[in-house]
Amino acid sequence: MKELDTIDVTLPVDPGHPITAKCGQINKAYWTTFHKGTDFGAKRGKKGNIIPMDGSPIYSATPGIVQILGNDPAGLLGLRAWILWKMPNGQQIRCGYFHLSKTMLNLNQIITEGQLIALSGHSGTRRDGTPNPSHLHFQVETWPDRLVLCPRFKTKA
Repeated sequence: MKELDTIDVTLPVDPGHPITAKCGQINKAYWTTFHKGTDFGAKRGKKGNIIPMDGSPIYSATPGIVQILGNDPAGLLGLRAWILWKMPNGQQIRCGYFHLSKTMLNLNQIITEGQLIALSGHSGTRRDGTPNPSHLHFQVETWPDRLVLCPRFKTKA
């Protein structure tokens, strides 16, 4: 597989949520091709207890404008939001946030980097029709050509 391009973005979840599936990973049990995003799962508390992902805050990884908001028509990705970001060099990038339980967004709303935009959930289904476990699927792509970019995460300032 060709090496995928990367991009630096702000972590869309609070620190401590582990990456459970990486961008570019191949797992035929779940995806027909490489994984187009990064999945974040539940984190552990100070005593090692699992803190459920449902309802965890999701933050904007970039500034931008809300381009798409609502349920995935195919049903796989559940409640989703796409935020379009025009970089200083003119390149347009969009970030997708999937399997949400709730958003705090409106279409065409201007978003700042690090802004609370949603709560995680387990909406949508797997390709085999079983429910998704609670997680955030975060995806970055160029727009309008939709080339996948694998994110490198920086923590919020």
